[in-house]
Amino acid sequence: EDTLSAKTKKERFDGQSGGSLKWPLPRDQVKAIDDFFESRRQAGQMRELKSPHSARPFCVKNPQGGWRIVHAYYKLNDATTPAQTPIRRKDVIIDSMAKSTIYSALDLRDGYYQILMRESDIPLTAVSTPSGMLLGVARNATGTEERPRHLQ
Repeated sequence: EDTLSAKTKKERFDGQSGGSLKWPLPRDQVKAIDDFFESRRQAGQMRELKSPHSARPFCVKNPQGGWRIVHAYYKLNDATTPAQTPIRRKDVIIDSMAKSTIYSALDLRDGYYQILMRESDIPLTAVSTPSGMLLGVARNATGTEERPRHLQ
């Protein structure tokens, strides 16, 4: 349960828009970022919006040779109250699954985009892209501290 109202979050987050990362990035990273966000927009996971807040994405090389897009939500995370529910230890989770016969899996790559979020919180997820688009997550954001614990 989220104990802070959207107004309180906005007040804590006001004046913290943008990030310390500056454009320009190398062309291959710009293309990777724009392609990533365009595919998310077309899938309905992100949408264009107007917001006084924005995080700047950057790229990290992944072992397969491509780019992993990272959202710099540092300032949003600083304005967020940490969840009060601890994550269970791995060995406890594995032991509890020992006698199970049916298992399910979440889409861990895109799972963050598939969790519903209050409409009033969506502007806090704004991301500015190198091509100038300002996008917000249509449901929930990767990289925020308050993501559901079952996706961690």
